[in-house]
Amino acid sequence: MRSQKMLAYGAAICASCIQMTSAVTLDLNSTDSIKSAASENGQLTEYNRYYTGDATYNNETSQALLWQAGPSYDFMPENQTKTEGNDDQGFWGMAAMTAAETKFPDPPSGTPGWVAMGQAVFNLMAGRWDNTTCGGGLRWQIFTWNQGYTYKNSIANGCFFNIGARLARYTGNQTYVDWANKIWDWEESNQTNGTEQTKWQTRLSGLLNASSIFFKDDIMYEQACEDVGDGGTCDTDQFTFKAYFSRWLAGTTKLAPYTRTQIMAWLSPSASAAAEQCDGGADGAVCGEHWTAGSTYDGTYGVGQQMSALSVVQSNLVDEAPDLVTNTTGGTSQGNAAAGSTSSRTSNSQTVITPATGGDKAGAGFLTALIIGGVLGGVGFMVWGE
Repeated sequence: MRSQKMLAYGAAICASCIQMTSAVTLDLNSTDSIKSAASENGQLTEYNRYYTGDATYNNETSQALLWQAGPSYDFMPENQTKTEGNDDQGFWGMAAMTAAETKFPDPPSGTPGWVAMGQAVFNLMAGRWDNTTCGGGLRWQIFTWNQGYTYKNSIANGCFFNIGARLARYTGNQTYVDWANKIWDWEESNQTNGTEQTKWQTRLSGLLNASSIFFKDDIMYEQACEDVGDGGTCDTDQFTFKAYFSRWLAGTTKLAPYTRTQIMAWLSPSASAAAEQCDGGADGAVCGEHWTAGSTYDGTYGVGQQMSALSVVQSNLVDEAPDLVTNTTGGTSQGNAAAGSTSSRTSNSQTVITPATGGDKAGAGFLTALIIGGVLGGVGFMVWGE
């Protein structure tokens, strides 16, 4: 994922950041304190609807998503299509699924629903699955002329896996489950025996245990770059990774409650540390990257640092947040299984999604928990899979 794209992404989801006037004060035992700290740092789809119920930024967030969706509502807008990669499109598809699962206000009448946009991304990616090399997989880039087209990485395939698993849970269609298994099996050579639920629980637990590498004294940090050299070597993309990781870990506790104790033992101290690090800048409230440094501001600033602080703080509201919905448990977002399948922006054969049956839904909850928990290893695939 390229830095320019990440800046655009971050600017869009932080569509209306609030000017802060004092350092962030956080009391993790107070819901009001957590909401206040989160609102001071900007907003995301989850902040607006899911965690706080604050609708102040709904319009800005919706505009950002719909603008990037483009005229075909497949997140291949005309201003970026020729340089867009599968990972770039995938992050927007995941944002659309978050909007559907958290019951973020539906798009205006006559506009495809959030689920339909996620399905458009999925269908385009399924059409790009390439069996000519490596036995399958998505390439990093969509078009042959972009650097990295010959590279098949975990970030692109992880996004595809994420969207497929979440569509499986939301719609109940077995085809999405089959694709999620197919992508995982392509990524991993070692298979796990057992029932569907046991298989995915084993995988989730393994990834969660491996994620300890991204914590120092239970505080989240970028192991690959934060402690390198005098002040770290993290780039623009890496400054945002803790934002995604925090959100996915929190979501995992909702879908796989057995993980809560382990995850909150990381998220709570990380939130306190992040709040302490938000004491830089002229106003004493700019957030830095090095949460392990406590209140000693590290001198870094930007959209990524603000996103990360917001995400980890508001993740501590997850226990009070409602369950993520599906189309049978209160979801209102309309889907379209054929969305994106008529696009000329993929040359491979398209996948046909068949109607759901009652048996199609088995195991989808744990499957989605695994995805939200990390997309093939959480932030690790982003650090090592650029």
